[in-house]
Amino acid sequence: MRTSPARFIVSFVLAALSASCSAAAPSGSPAPAAVSSSAAAARSPQMEAWRKSLARNPLPKIGCFHASYPSTTWEEVPCGTRADTAPSPAAGAEERSAAARHIAGYLAGDTTDDVAEAGAGTISWTEGSFPYVNGVSSERDENGDTNSYSLQINTNPFYGATQCQGPNCQGWEQFIVGYNGASTQLALEYYLLNYGGTACPSGFGGEPAACGGGYNTYNGPTIPQLPITDLGNLVVTGTASTSGDSVALYTGDGNLYAISGPDTLNASAGWNTSEFNIFGVGGPDRQANFNYGSTVAVQILTSQSPGPADHCQSVSYTGEYNNLNLVPGSCCSIGGAEPGISFTESYSSNPTAYPCPATAAPVLGGGIGVSQQIGANQTDVFTVDSSGEMTVTTALANEPWSSPWKISGSVFPPGAPVSASQQYGYVQTNVYAVENNGKLAANYVSGAGTNWLGPTTISQAVYPARANLVASQQYGYSGQTDVFLVDVNGALSVTYLPDNATEWQTSEITSQGLFPLGASVAAAEQLGFKDGAPSVTEVFLVDKNGTLDYVSLQEGASSWSGPSPISSSGMFAPGTSVAASQQFGYSQTDVFAVDTSGYLVVYWRGGSSSWGGPYALGNQCASGAQVVASRQFGLAQTDVFCLDSSGALATAWLPSGSYWTMSAIGSPGFPSGSALAVSQQFGVSPSQTDVFMINDSGLRAWMWIGNGSWNGPTTMP
Repeated sequence: MRTSPARFIVSFVLAALSASCSAAAPSGSPAPAAVSSSAAAARSPQMEAWRKSLARNPLPKIGCFHASYPSTTWEEVPCGTRADTAPSPAAGAEERSAAARHIAGYLAGDTTDDVAEAGAGTISWTEGSFPYVNGVSSERDENGDTNSYSLQINTNPFYGATQCQGPNCQGWEQFIVGYNGASTQLALEYYLLNYGGTACPSGFGGEPAACGGGYNTYNGPTIPQLPITDLGNLVVTGTASTSGDSVALYTGDGNLYAISGPDTLNASAGWNTSEFNIFGVGGPDRQANFNYGSTVAVQILTSQSPGPADHCQSVSYTGEYNNLNLVPGSCCSIGGAEPGISFTESYSSNPTAYPCPATAAPVLGGGIGVSQQIGANQTDVFTVDSSGEMTVTTALANEPWSSPWKISGSVFPPGAPVSASQQYGYVQTNVYAVENNGKLAANYVSGAGTNWLGPTTISQAVYPARANLVASQQYGYSGQTDVFLVDVNGALSVTYLPDNATEWQTSEITSQGLFPLGASVAAAEQLGFKDGAPSVTEVFLVDKNGTLDYVSLQEGASSWSGPSPISSSGMFAPGTSVAASQQFGYSQTDVFAVDTSGYLVVYWRGGSSSWGGPYALGNQCASGAQVVASRQFGLAQTDVFCLDSSGALATAWLPSGSYWTMSAIGSPGFPSGSALAVSQQFGVSPSQTDVFMINDSGLRAWMWIGNGSWNGPTTMP
């Protein structure tokens, strides 16, 4: 980081990089600007989970290894010959000369840097990366050689190192990636500072004031050449444990390279502060010199949670440096499930600090969207976090859930309702929400891709910023997507993309003033018609008079009809939560809501017959609770879910040919206003139904597996 001799940020943190990513736009929508200028943003949640799992844990044994995504097995490979170009320790942060201190302060422009102070415990792994790289086109060492640099994770000097003699002896360890323009090497370097004996112990060279040792490195073509323009792709991880120490390099293309050495110093017992940055390579006073205009953000993550205070401090543990200057005020802590620290350094005039990553924290009462990622056996769960950014949490078939992954800027109200669906007619997944400015927007990804684009505006400013919404196919048209919500005029409105059209359109499909702003909306196909009858799309919601209504459009018709009443007036609270579903095992549409007496009721209809109901399923839903309905996957059974007054998940279910039953299936504790969503978990066997909810401690899921019992709650990342 700091661009002066032996002057760099030191951090003590726990975190993970949450990247936003970019794929094909909804038809007719302008392509949005890239979320990040770093190539690191293209890493998918699945690849990130794979990388972290391998790189942050001890290697199988001492040696050299390679792994390619998605294999979770390290392949042992020959180690190269160790080059005698190991970086060396600084004279010690405490022993730097006054001249060095003066130069450092002069180049940096201040005397303090940002640091996250240590909490309790020690570090077992540290990860360094560059989430933002801008304007970097070249780098030279002090001799003018291009692409000559090192990436270093450096421990703090620590007492209690193995082999130390004397009261002042400290261990110090470096985890190094060295690149000299032709070959890349991984190295572990061990030092005993102020050793205390008369000569360095076996395996260490130098003088007793700084005994140095090392372990074999890769060299040659085993690791590809890494020009400085690849900086944003690289992630370095150092680990220390009693079973051995290691350094791993991720090169951004699905390849991990690693080397493991012995636990020479017992670093895991004393490592409590980590330094990471890009430096010169090969010895004291070696410098990495970037071209003018370069700006780089550095991120340091460790296994240990940060202490209670974050502040700036000048510390360095190495003798190499670079020519980048710390951007004042740029260092910040990263909150959320995986906190950390980042800072910006630059060689340019008036550089802009890379913004601190926002906490991806779910919002109590916020909305949840869930969908298959179209084109992949993958389930995607969407929320708008506390910073107003859309996030996606994913699970491939039979794999664990990823951490929340940001896919937008901060343009939505925190916790905004969301809806997700296929963009019909395309192998594309869309997720919708209303922005702060009242415009409906979509984020989207093509097929099994990982590069999300958006948000792209698909309507004018006609919607309340926290409008509930539902996305649906327009039945009878395989290529048309409709998004329904109540607009600012109190009319039911649809934003839609017709077959083969290039632009989204918006229109009101009822009179104005009928529905409360924020009313819940559900959509379904009208079931039960005989073969050959036109398809009908139906939309359900409760009006200002407390009447459950439906609005419908028959295939081939030029206009929507309705609203038409299903229930009597005053049956429900205006705008109350509504769910619609097929009754599985029958060609029948069921509509569910909680009435003013607190009963979950169902209305039903097959074909063009009259609506039946209401039929009370039970009185366990809390007042105002959200209601969601689904097939129980693997069975011809209909399930309806809500939260009861104790905060337990309750379900009413109807096996084909049987009767409705209702009971609680989870323990209390969720606030009654928690959002719900239900989905199949795609690609798993046996078939599985997942129910998702948000409470004040995060996103959770209950799961049904085949014909077994309900499991959970299972905490998601």
